Amino acid sequence: MKNYYAWVSDLSENSGEGQLARLFLNDLYSIKKKKISCYTNNGKYIFSNNQITTSVKKHKNNLLNNYIKVFYGIILLWIFYFKGRKIIYLNYLPLWNFLIFILIPPRTILGPVTGNIKKKGSFLRNYILKYMCLISVFILKLRKKNFIFAHEDIYYILKNYLNKNTLYNYQLSYVKKSYISNIKKNNIIIYNRKNKSKNLEHLISKTLKQLKFENIYVIGEKLNYPDVENFGYISKKNIENILKKSKFALI
Repeated sequence: MKNYYAWVSDLSENSGEGQLARLFLNDLYSIKKKKISCYTNNGKYIFSNNQITTSVKKHKNNLLNNYIKVFYGIILLWIFYFKGRKIIYLNYLPLWNFLIFILIPPRTILGPVTGNIKKKGSFLRNYILKYMCLISVFILKLRKKNFIFAHEDIYYILKNYLNKNTLYNYQLSYVKKSYISNIKKNNIIIYNRKNKSKNLEHLISKTLKQLKFENIYVIGEKLNYPDVENFGYISKKNIENILKKSKFALI
């Protein structure tokens, strides 16, 4: 039985991209029951039996790791392809980056596609990015490759150009029904990350001005706001513990 070989830019537990990659690896392993050798910016890891054999180093979120080293990953996949291995490309896979879809080897399994196009925004985001996304769709159709979207943002803008069986909102796979009854207080937990495209500070300040909460918990970057308890960047397990006792979550 041949194992899988994957390029995964970010496999860390505490980032959105890392968690999305782990979710996909879990689903793939549940179906195929094969070990997956994951090559990342921080070294090699083995994914088996729905877990990673060793702890993963924190991913450094920068231009080099997110958008340049991916081409080193593509070279690795070509090496494994010529060796007859089954290969996977995971995360930092925005639909606008058509170079990735041109350069990946045939029969590469693609992880969830991400990215966004604002309906109202600059000329770059309105037009150039949209056409870059359409180039990617055209390439994928030529290669007869189905793919899935992590969320629905791009899907609704490009759905007229996509196959009818395209899967979107893959991130909803995170949702699992809980049979544990937790007593929740009128608390809110907020994930704060400085990002111009998300306009978080305005949204958060408007929300907190209009509503009253017993406790306001902030994870991620510090939020300078009265009566806020800042936790910084914490583990997924600690985040889940806070979520269990909070009625509301933002972002």
